[in-house]
Amino acid sequence: MLNIRQIEVFKAVMECGSVSEAARQLNVSQPSVSKHLSLLENRLGISLFLRTGNRLLPNSEAIALHQQVDQLYSGLTKLNAFMSDLAQHRLGEVQIAAMPLIAHRWLPEVVAPLLKRYPQVSASFPVRSSNWVSKWVAAGRADLGIAMPGPDKGVVAEPLMELPIVAVLAADHPLAGRDELTSGDLAGQSLITLSTFDYSPGFFDDLLRPILHHSGRKIQTFTTYVACELARQGLGIAMVDALTAMYFQIANSGLRVRRVEEEPTIQIALLSSTAWPRNSLSDQFMQLVRDRSATTMRELTQMLGTRD
Repeated sequence: MLNIRQIEVFKAVMECGSVSEAARQLNVSQPSVSKHLSLLENRLGISLFLRTGNRLLPNSEAIALHQQVDQLYSGLTKLNAFMSDLAQHRLGEVQIAAMPLIAHRWLPEVVAPLLKRYPQVSASFPVRSSNWVSKWVAAGRADLGIAMPGPDKGVVAEPLMELPIVAVLAADHPLAGRDELTSGDLAGQSLITLSTFDYSPGFFDDLLRPILHHSGRKIQTFTTYVACELARQGLGIAMVDALTAMYFQIANSGLRVRRVEEEPTIQIALLSSTAWPRNSLSDQFMQLVRDRSATTMRELTQMLGTRD
């Protein structure tokens, strides 16, 4: 059986060059050091040192043993560093699945501070439909999800944000001077909507049915970003979520964002599994998401209450 104390004493003698210096380093008596060396040699059945007076000269066996001991201690040092990193959440892996609306810009801004703080942490951010995100969280294949809540069992949907649908239009559009647009204002107007939202055909049409009923030309696209760009080109009024609209407004794109009287909304939730345990790293990400969601809702409220 390996005796750790004997190995520790042997290592100290090899590195210090004398029994007295090794005893001083280990804060023990010289006889104690000599005793542990003798016990180690007896266990091995060989001599490790040539004793000349008060000096110990290591032989080839001692040198070979020291090389192995040194590798062992180096490995222990690395293991200790690894355990410290693990305890301080500097190591690990997290997978956060998100719907496109959230993943394109909002999510990177949220997770960046934590990933910068822990450079050894690995992360994955698959971007899929809300239905896909929910199923992956339920199956434990994603630690967290940010998407529209669905009916999947085994998933806890914690409300995060309620994003209003807003009207985005060019600065020189005739309706740009209004604070809020009604169905009457939008009647006969060219509206830019999404043909598929979150990979759900008809979602936007159902959400905006009262508005679209009296609209003029309808232009459809697949992403809110394209819808806003089309509005910037003067092709109509884009009906998009307030989060996308806010990012375009921040970019000084020349667009105006206006509330819609009916104010339909999109529900965004933080999804976690009821069956699969989370690690502490995931919990930290969850709190970041919660905090940023609250900040985002305040920013959206301010944007929709400010006239530009």
